[in-house]
Amino acid sequence: MLKLTIITPIYNNVYYTSQLIKEISSHTQSKYKLILIDNGSSDDTIELLKSYSDDVNVTVIKNNENMGFSYANNQGIQRAESEYICFLNNDVIARSDFLTHFRIGIKKFGKNNKLC
Repeated sequence: MLKLTIITPIYNNVYYTSQLIKEISSHTQSKYKLILIDNGSSDDTIELLKSYSDDVNVTVIKNNENMGFSYANNQGIQRAESEYICFLNNDVIARSDFLTHFRIGIKKFGKNNKLC
C-alpha cells in the first residue's frame, strides 16, 4: 500500500474543513496520515479538530496565530513520515476516489515525478 501523508493548513472555514476530513476519512482502502495545521482559526475549527484527537490517522498541529500558508505546510512536512506527500487546502472538495487515483498516478508515473 502507498504510504501517503495529506497536509492541510487551516484558517477558519469549519464547514469545508469538516467536509474534507469526512471525505478523506472514508478512504479506508488507502493507507494515509492526515496532518491538519490550524493557523489560529477564530471559528469552531479547533473544536472540530479536537474531535479527531483519538484518530490514529490524524495529527493536529495548533498555532496560536496565523503563521501563513507556507509555514503551516512546512510544519506538516516536518511531521510527515511517509514516502509521498499530498497538499490539500481545507476548502477542497475531494472526489470519493481521489486517493485511489493518487495511488494509481504514483504507480504509473513513478516516484521521481511530481503530480498536481
